[in-house]
Amino acid sequence: MQKKKTVNSRAAITWAYAQAWVGKGASALVYMALGYLLDPHEFGSYAVASTFVVLAEMFVEQTVAQAVIQLPDDKPEQMGSLKCIALALGMFCMVGTLLLGLFLRATVQPSDLSMAWYAFELAPCPLLIAINAVPMGLYRKSMDYKALARRTALATLGGGTVGIIVAALHGGGHALVALTLTYQLLSYFILRGQHTHIALNLSWAQMRGLRGLMIVNGQPKVADFLESKGLELVVAQLMGLSVAGSLSYANKIAQTLFTFLASPGLDAAWGLFSHDRDDKAALFGVYQRHLAILSMTTTTLFFGLGMSSYQMIPLVLGSKWATLHQLLSWLCLALIVRTSLYLATILIQVFEPSLFVSSLAIGRAVLCLILTAALSPITALGDTKAVLGYALAGLIVVAPTARHMSKRLAPSMAQELAFRTLVPIGIFGLGWLAYLQARALVHGDIKPWLDGTLIASLSAMALTASMGANRWRTRRTVVAS
Repeated sequence: MQKKKTVNSRAAITWAYAQAWVGKGASALVYMALGYLLDPHEFGSYAVASTFVVLAEMFVEQTVAQAVIQLPDDKPEQMGSLKCIALALGMFCMVGTLLLGLFLRATVQPSDLSMAWYAFELAPCPLLIAINAVPMGLYRKSMDYKALARRTALATLGGGTVGIIVAALHGGGHALVALTLTYQLLSYFILRGQHTHIALNLSWAQMRGLRGLMIVNGQPKVADFLESKGLELVVAQLMGLSVAGSLSYANKIAQTLFTFLASPGLDAAWGLFSHDRDDKAALFGVYQRHLAILSMTTTTLFFGLGMSSYQMIPLVLGSKWATLHQLLSWLCLALIVRTSLYLATILIQVFEPSLFVSSLAIGRAVLCLILTAALSPITALGDTKAVLGYALAGLIVVAPTARHMSKRLAPSMAQELAFRTLVPIGIFGLGWLAYLQARALVHGDIKPWLDGTLIASLSAMALTASMGANRWRTRRTVVAS
């Protein structure tokens, strides 16, 4: 019987990875096609119109699903109350989408009026997302990732196909709306089997009991929302829809690679750290090894992606994305720092859950928006100013996070965080300078095959340097201990 349980667990983990990789892989192909067919301005218009849809995805769906997982029992009363909470939040986001559409119709220029129509068309999506929230949590709790992988694959391919067809028919930003609507409708019909037995439970006592869980789970989601959608809105207001659209597209590309590289490792860290939480020496060893692996892979592959944005990606998508390198390179550098921060946060929360860390995430998001607004008047920075605040905010938060680790865990863990953050930045920066210098020597664009060879060579050098730094750090730590 025990053997069967182990096999089932491994199968569940395999399907969990498949869900992330297949979903993001298909999404990457879809957005490459849409990037070729649409222009940055249309992506920017959609980014503004979809504000409350993204809020529903990040806050309502994820927070409610996480609450379902954390509850010890699947009591019908609690599930019914969570469904009521999800529907109430979904209705709020739906009304917010409609009001946003009315606001845009009354305030924007006639040339940007399509934003209002996008918002009106997207109005049903938050309610569909809310309906799916509890079933999503039940599937995750039962580790039925096979069903979730099927849902992700079918909904992504179905939505992507509809979106590409609409874009090919010159539908503009309506293609992105069609993609989102189709995705959510397919998700609803695929997950509808879990809806039937969950009856609404309008019990104020039950909902008050769940309020604390929703607040604790929701704080990090709010931070993620501010750093993604909040940043896009600030950029759209201060720098224009085209820059916001380029930022939205660059973020989609970078987050796809982040899901492939870091997300599975970060998910696995919860279990690895929990296993050794009572032994600090063993915990430090696991943390060091895990951080070293993530540091090497993210530094190398994010470097390759960032440098590809100078010539390779615009060559595929068209010259309209020629300035993408001003955003994507800095975004890749910022995500390298974020990976170290996320792993440190998981370590802290497993060892000793801390309100300070979750509050720090909110502070980081607010700081990101403030820095972006402050940098926006500096024209010399070009489009880079749209992501520079995001990169700086993450770097600034490393110091208080390391200080907290030093006090609560051990100084060696704080030193590890600082080392594995600063060294990848140095390697990325030196490689970036070398790439720019090589392009300057040939006065601009070079042959695609030569550009690819140069990026591959510099990426290999970055990997070698990262491996050498990690080996040196590990030996020094062993000698010191």
